[in-house]
Amino acid sequence: MTKDMPYRNEVIRYGVNVFLGDYSQIRQTDNKEVSKFLFGINPYIKYDIKWIGTGFGLHLGNLAYSTGDTHKATSSLPHKSYFQTPVFQQFYFRLGQQKYFFVDLHIADQFPVSSPGLAYQTGIGTGFGLDNGLNLRFGASFLEDAGIYISACLPIENRIVFEPVFLRTGKEER
Repeated sequence: MTKDMPYRNEVIRYGVNVFLGDYSQIRQTDNKEVSKFLFGINPYIKYDIKWIGTGFGLHLGNLAYSTGDTHKATSSLPHKSYFQTPVFQQFYFRLGQQKYFFVDLHIADQFPVSSPGLAYQTGIGTGFGLDNGLNLRFGASFLEDAGIYISACLPIENRIVFEPVFLRTGKEER
């Protein structure tokens, strides 16, 4: 839901996401497969004014995601490369005019995902001078090696928002 107050130059977005899905991985050394059923609920709120925006939320449920540490040198074989938790925080911060040019930080906006790169993002964006909330962002994941992303926000009638994301990492298959 969006509450747009143009006379005060502020927008409040709030809502609840519900998600269901499967998480699976295969350990390459012995082909052991781990599979988990994921479910959760994500209440959130975002508050935006002309030059600054902030937001908070919580992911609650049976959550799992990749730890992103497959390149770390260890003396032993790890037992798993995912993290499981019933609660995960969500955070958003923007500085600059979303209509023209801004920088932002996102923690767990596209969560749960198998890639930690989508859980932790920082970038720059533009709204192309439009007032409808549409924007395009480019940035980096600060947990992935050479992780870069492109993301868009495509609002439809203040009720539905499409947010396609493409992430490219420097990881190579081994």
